Amino acid sequence: MLERQNDLSIEEAENDSVSALARKVAFLGQPGSYSPALDRIQARETHMSWIIMNGARVYKLKKPVRFPYLDFSTPARRRAACLAEDSLNRRLAPDVYLGVVPLTESASGYAIGGNGPVADWLVVMCRLNEDETLEAMLRSGKARTADAEQLAAVLARFYSHAARVLIEPETYLASLHQAAVLDWRTLLKRSFGLPHGTISRVASVQRPRST
Repeated sequence: MLERQNDLSIEEAENDSVSALARKVAFLGQPGSYSPALDRIQARETHMSWIIMNGARVYKLKKPVRFPYLDFSTPARRRAACLAEDSLNRRLAPDVYLGVVPLTESASGYAIGGNGPVADWLVVMCRLNEDETLEAMLRSGKARTADAEQLAAVLARFYSHAARVLIEPETYLASLHQAAVLDWRTLLKRSFGLPHGTISRVASVQRPRST
């Protein structure tokens, strides 16, 4: 009986979490939630976040999810993840990452950076031109070798001064393989409707070869 009650408590907590997430996303999707009010809002969902694009700004709300490689199941964990994302990415994109703000909740509802109790956390970013993303450049045939070389030079300079992390080569390769297997299993789900042949060919290239 006690075990059944525990199962119900977990299920109820998960349902409450999903309901709260839906309310937060609905609030962030309303033009009047921002000051000044906006004319158009775009929202995109990933497996771990909701991305809300409004004018020149982007707000990222992390979902209360838990996977083998991350845990966003509590507000404290989501806050820590937001702060880490902002801090890490500012090193290469200081003009894109603008900080972390609280999503607060009071009797009148949610507010971005309000005075009520904190309900969640948002990563704030500068919105970039989607026509200039790598995907868009590749699709349009505008990507140049010089662009790749410039990017490689920036990353080389960055990593040459980055703090070293000591890890055995075998351990590192094993972690890469584990991540790749998780990616394959996810991409091969029927719900995505992706070409299994293409994914399988990529997977065969990524699999470690015996020596």
